[in-house]
Amino acid sequence: MFIFAQNFYMDTLYKNIKNDRQMRASTGLSISLFDELLTHFITAYKAVEGSCLEEKMSDNVQTFVFQSYADMLFLVLFYLKAGISTDILGVIYGKDGGQMKRFVDRYSIILLETLSRQNCLPRRSFASVAEFKRFLADNKDLLIDATEVPIERPVDTEKQKKVYSGKKKGIALKIQ
Repeated sequence: MFIFAQNFYMDTLYKNIKNDRQMRASTGLSISLFDELLTHFITAYKAVEGSCLEEKMSDNVQTFVFQSYADMLFLVLFYLKAGISTDILGVIYGKDGGQMKRFVDRYSIILLETLSRQNCLPRRSFASVAEFKRFLADNKDLLIDATEVPIERPVDTEKQKKVYSGKKKGIALKIQ
């Protein structure tokens, strides 16, 4: 099943994508993985929105900016992959930055629901230390996302050693 080609609209951003390499560069996914995720995205959309896109479009007199599920999914994946602001996204799509933020936020919720239904989201919180230890017993890999922020150098040598960053070659506080 090749959903990507079936939902190909001339006014979408990805109309110029010709191959897997371009799709991966734009979204982080191959065309086949995009199509697979899209089938789950459609199901999650219906659950979150309470009806399918076609029903919403037929019940509304306004023209929808994103007229297919593929448009919506591509928007979110492109935004996340490119790391651009919603104002720049607005320039690309010919819309206002605030409007693009609302679209990205709305479709991101649907993407999160999609990934949650597929058990693809990482565990982010634990009720207790004991629960965290039980989790670690079953899962040997642990990823901690941290940012180093430069701080003023402590006077005490021992404190300096604790906050020295080998990565940044300076004094920094690690924030998680």
